[in-house]
Amino acid sequence: MRLSPILFAILFVILLIGSVAFGQTTYTWSGGSPGNWATAASWTPTRTTPAATDILVFNSSTVVTLDFTSPETIGQLQVTSNSYVVFVATAAHALNIAGGTGTDFQIDAGSSLVDSSNSAITVAIATGATGSASGSFVAKGASAATAHRLTASDASSLTFANGSLCNIGASFSGNIFGTTSLNSVVFASGSVYAQSSGSNPFGAAAPSSVVTFQAGSLFRQDGAFTPSFSGRTYANFEQNIPTTTTVTGGSAVAINNLTVTLGTLNFNMTATPGHAIKGNISVASGATLTFNPASAGTVNLNGSSAQTISGSGTLTTSSLSTLVLNNANGVSLQKDATINGTLTLTSGKIALGSNKLTIGATGSIASASSASYIVTDGSGVLTRNSVGGTDVTFPVGTATSYTPVTVNNAGTVNSFSVKVQATFDNAPVDPNMVVGRQWTITEAVAGGSNAILTFQWNSAEHAPGFSVANPIVIGRYTGTQWAEVAATLGGSDPYTATASGFTSFSPFAVGNVGSLPIQLSYFTGTPTPDWRCVRLNWRTLSEINNYGFYVQRSSDRVNFVTLPNSFVPGYGTTNEPHNYTYLDCDVTRGVWYYRLKQIDLDGTIYYTDAIRVELNVTTSVNESAPKIFELQQNYPNPFNPETRIRFSVETTGKATLRVYNLIGQEVATLFDAVAQAGRYYDVKFSGAKLTSGVYFYKLENGKNSALKKLMLVK
Repeated sequence: MRLSPILFAILFVILLIGSVAFGQTTYTWSGGSPGNWATAASWTPTRTTPAATDILVFNSSTVVTLDFTSPETIGQLQVTSNSYVVFVATAAHALNIAGGTGTDFQIDAGSSLVDSSNSAITVAIATGATGSASGSFVAKGASAATAHRLTASDASSLTFANGSLCNIGASFSGNIFGTTSLNSVVFASGSVYAQSSGSNPFGAAAPSSVVTFQAGSLFRQDGAFTPSFSGRTYANFEQNIPTTTTVTGGSAVAINNLTVTLGTLNFNMTATPGHAIKGNISVASGATLTFNPASAGTVNLNGSSAQTISGSGTLTTSSLSTLVLNNANGVSLQKDATINGTLTLTSGKIALGSNKLTIGATGSIASASSASYIVTDGSGVLTRNSVGGTDVTFPVGTATSYTPVTVNNAGTVNSFSVKVQATFDNAPVDPNMVVGRQWTITEAVAGGSNAILTFQWNSAEHAPGFSVANPIVIGRYTGTQWAEVAATLGGSDPYTATASGFTSFSPFAVGNVGSLPIQLSYFTGTPTPDWRCVRLNWRTLSEINNYGFYVQRSSDRVNFVTLPNSFVPGYGTTNEPHNYTYLDCDVTRGVWYYRLKQIDLDGTIYYTDAIRVELNVTTSVNESAPKIFELQQNYPNPFNPETRIRFSVETTGKATLRVYNLIGQEVATLFDAVAQAGRYYDVKFSGAKLTSGVYFYKLENGKNSALKKLMLVK
């Protein structure tokens, strides 16, 4: 059947009217670059009569000048086919997207839409319309801060999908997503929001927000502005700018992964509203992360899976900061860190690996338990600074058990490092009679410490032959042998062993008597009253196969020689205490080091730690003196270059006589040894290497001290 020309014309008009009235026309950009939005011929088909239902497609790279009557409404906007589209304008323009079938605002993967001019461009997704970006959206001013906007009306109506980037560049002002449509913009896992300038993307006052960052998305700070933290919820956050950023506030902030790639981030959130880092912390080389609130502030490490702290940058906390570990899956420390505030161990363990966790002089550890402690199975150590005469606990253990150490240092305040392991670097004599743990303790400055040590363990660590019903000893490995010290047993699963008088530190163990070669109680050396000899005294509490001892001496603590006729026989195997003594009179004045060379019956040789003995350039005057503490004036005074100082002490004991300059610096130690009461001491002091001036000399003995002035005139 053939249609008449009149009928065909009527059908064509009906179809044309239907298309215009009920359909959407798709226009594809073909105007080249640069081009003008308002030029009808720049579109295919020619866009002679713009309509609110038009679908506009960019599938090639171009720069487009927005030159339409603002605002203009279209149905949909699509950027596809790896195109790079730049919108510019000479005046503020608004483009409303009313919606249609399918996604109404679309940036495909590999494609980009850039708002770049000094006149504000607003792209507004209307109610009922949706948007999705898998590529990049960029907003920035050409040379001045410009308030570009990309807004959506309905909840979750604009989504930045996996692989997408929203880049807020330089010269931007305000909130990119507006301030009113709450929860309208979503950053899905794998998306990135990168900002260099402008205000925060949340828009509304906390805790309300225009934007939602879902788990796996990233907020990246690329510029020198202060991001909003108080009351905000992020997914992952990264500082990527080589400046210092300080975030503050008392409302809870929640972050998954926290990364400091460049610069310094001062995480200075205050109070205890529930600040949380639920993922990993990474501080890159040269970068710094500090927790330094102006008033007390608590941050929780409370993820649902194991967390890590990594990077070769710096991580520290201040005295007002509290970090709380509340993650049953624990934290792996993959970098050194310093805590100057409080570390609260609520749940989970911190595994050090090969790294050092330092608790500073103002720092502390709270609430450690068998459920939450520091794991030191690797080479890493827990260090605590400024350990003095109060109990300081090192809450360490292996991956399977909590075995802490307590140090009480009555000597010079020092820093100590501790680790514990389930194996011995040097096997005990009888491994069946020990607790199966080796604690290694080191001091920062050798000498001067005098510590009480308490070791804790559980019955599960008992070797088959070990029994708490038998005498307990603490063994210290001297470098060549285990030396035992009698200990006091405490507790009942967990148990503790405590002993005092430790002045040297190395690997330690706990066992029954006889599990270690020699139970050495002490080894000391003192000058004789006439200062002509050195008397060595030592005591063993038990011995196993002990043939005897040789005495060795050194002037540099490195090269030791065995003294002639110094052999002292041992007692073989015995559980009885024995006292030993040796007198070395073939010695000149100066500083000397002594150690014992102990030989077993089978020829095995062990060495004790070296002790220091000083034979001073002091003359002990035989003239008796009243038992009083007295420091006499030096004679002559003024002097050049030598003078003499005379003193006596009230009670026999250690005495020191030192010389200081006017600013309190020590310039000479004239006496540092045991002084006998009832005897005068006469000390020669030479100022040959000092400059002319006033100096002070100070005598100390027990609780007594005296200070006098002398003058060197050249």
